[in-house]
Amino acid sequence: MLDKEKVGRAISEQRKIKGMTQKQLADLLHISYQAVSRWEQGVSLPSVDMIYDIAKTLETTVDFLLNGLSEERKVIDYLDTGLDTQRLYITKQRLDNLIPRDDSLLHAHYTDPVFIKPAISGMEEPVCVFTNLVPGSKERLAMENGYDREICMDLAASTANNLMMYGVTPAVFQANMVCGNNDGGQILTMGEAFKEVCRESGMLFAGMEVSGQAINYRIGEYRLKAMAMGYVDRKK
Repeated sequence: MLDKEKVGRAISEQRKIKGMTQKQLADLLHISYQAVSRWEQGVSLPSVDMIYDIAKTLETTVDFLLNGLSEERKVIDYLDTGLDTQRLYITKQRLDNLIPRDDSLLHAHYTDPVFIKPAISGMEEPVCVFTNLVPGSKERLAMENGYDREICMDLAASTANNLMMYGVTPAVFQANMVCGNNDGGQILTMGEAFKEVCRESGMLFAGMEVSGQAINYRIGEYRLKAMAMGYVDRKK
């Protein structure tokens, strides 16, 4: 037998989530607001036909309304997806330690905006140029054959080259990685590869943001993206 009070609480909870008053819900259902009030107080139950209309209007399920599942709703956290957030946080801290100390790089941290002091002295009309690149199909081959370091070096070099072929001097580089759960060693190795190419290319390494998505990627899987920015005199 249905518990009228639980059903009433489920309707009330979902109505409030949708930001509706009892009258607004009643108007959409073409009934009196007193009927909605009686449901929510647990005095009466909606008819079977009306339950479907209520669920559709409140954008929920009939099962939720009939079983009064509000009290059993589980709070889902990252561990439910298989992601070890504590380990990932430690890895992010280690990646942060790879960011060089430089007067031109004023701020670079995780997903924060990167603040850089541009080296534009001597330019008559400085232009800021940036580029975004992803590895493409090479990325899958790298994952399958263990070339994690090499794919990062290739991506960083390609990003710098994308600026240099237009006469732009690369100034700052930042990478982004979406991946599954791992021990952090793979991620750190890839961050070090990015930093190495930055040093060789004269770019400031502004870090690597990592988004752990264990529910979408298996251990060892990843997707990479890189952004580089530089400056050039417009006349060039």
